[in-house]
Amino acid sequence: MKNLIPTSVIMPLFMVTSLCSWGAPGLVHASSHRVVGKVDLEAISHEDVLERLRFMLAMSGQAVTPALEKQFYPQVLETLIDEALQRKAAEKQKISVTEAEINQRISDIEENGKLKSGQLKKMLSSMGIREKTLRNQVEASLLWMLYIEQKYGPFLRVSEQDIKRVQEKWEKEHQSMVFQLAEIVLEIPEPSRRSAVEAHGKDLKKLLDEGTPFAKLAQQFSESSTRNSGGLTEWKSLTHFDALLHPFLLKGEIGVIFGPLLLPSKEHPTKIMLFVLVDRKDPKTLNLKPPTEAEVRSALYSELLTARGRKEMRQLRMQQLHEVVSPPSVFLKP
Repeated sequence: MKNLIPTSVIMPLFMVTSLCSWGAPGLVHASSHRVVGKVDLEAISHEDVLERLRFMLAMSGQAVTPALEKQFYPQVLETLIDEALQRKAAEKQKISVTEAEINQRISDIEENGKLKSGQLKKMLSSMGIREKTLRNQVEASLLWMLYIEQKYGPFLRVSEQDIKRVQEKWEKEHQSMVFQLAEIVLEIPEPSRRSAVEAHGKDLKKLLDEGTPFAKLAQQFSESSTRNSGGLTEWKSLTHFDALLHPFLLKGEIGVIFGPLLLPSKEHPTKIMLFVLVDRKDPKTLNLKPPTEAEVRSALYSELLTARGRKEMRQLRMQQLHEVVSPPSVFLKP
């Protein structure tokens, strides 16, 4: 078990792997400044959605086409609405981040992608994407993390009993066969968005079937903390996975893409999962080391904070005024 940080309470940050595969900027559309979404008095423009969409598709190794823009437009619009809700929640609590903190996070992204300082900005400019698009996303993610930590962090406790329980469970589970997956998890935050998320899962499956690397799509679109490793999970026993996955783990062919599958979840009504069975092995052949007390404590705290963040996001969507003003069909070419 790795020393996890609560990355899944924030929206996914753009990964900068395989930057040399970026294509040319997407098509320029008319009416790019038309308002397509609102959060209170804050407007989200057609141009805002297109720039974020182009970035995400390009980072997944995809050439931007009108067909892909139409497929992914609704999901990206909802992401921008979520980010606007997150920023407003932080502002109400007088939580802010400095330009220096945003710059540091961007530097971290460049370092993770093995880029030189300032290289990401130049790449965005070459694609016709404003630096503001990245900075807004980074700012929203930092504000949301601080907001959740400030609101819930002081009240979260990881007991010694919890730590011991996890360590004992790990020892017991690793007596039998273990499995490793690569996963893409799409959460359904509210029933009204189920059909849209299901459609999003099918779109991702189509890209995978067409040869898009699984890791790239996981980095850009998965809502699990495993996105940072390209969707790759740790080695886990059968009991750790949802029962609906057991037949695939026990009898599924290694390397085959399964899903999208609709799975139950404790924190959410449902979630959708695409996955690849990477391998199944006897744990004795892997020389796996049990997690330390510090690693367990960090992971449990991360899980608690993540759960609070998801619940808070659902409440914001129910309580705060937001809307999709115009469907993408108004602007996008067929």
